[in-house]
Amino acid sequence: MKNQVFAMFCLFLAVACTPSAEQKRKKEEAQLEKMAGDVMVIHDRVMPKTGTIFKLRKKLMELEQATADSIAAKEMRDAAFALEEADDAMMDWMHKYTAPDESLPFEERKAHYKNEEKKILDVEEMTNSSIGKANALIEKYGKN
Repeated sequence: MKNQVFAMFCLFLAVACTPSAEQKRKKEEAQLEKMAGDVMVIHDRVMPKTGTIFKLRKKLMELEQATADSIAAKEMRDAAFALEEADDAMMDWMHKYTAPDESLPFEERKAHYKNEEKKILDVEEMTNSSIGKANALIEKYGKN
């Protein structure tokens, strides 16, 4: 009799502690919401740098026009091109970004946000790298 009562108690405890489908869905939706927010936080860190990119490209082009050093001029053109590529990558990411279809299973929507996070992190790295190189060249050649 004690074994039956103990078994019934264990069964009751297992059922009572199992999250309902609604609780699971809410937890998954909260996780997806956080992931979407994380992607936008990265976007919001990178987006303001487009103005910096524009200013640096302009400065590099001015320096290129003012130099007689063909090697320096090529470095500046390459850096300006890298800035342009970073800006284009940001615009391309923004143009193509979409939230996953809500009818997709949780794991597919989760994978979608992970993929978008990787893409925008790549854009951020490209942006920061090109800005760093441009600043270094301006520092190097801008002091005449």
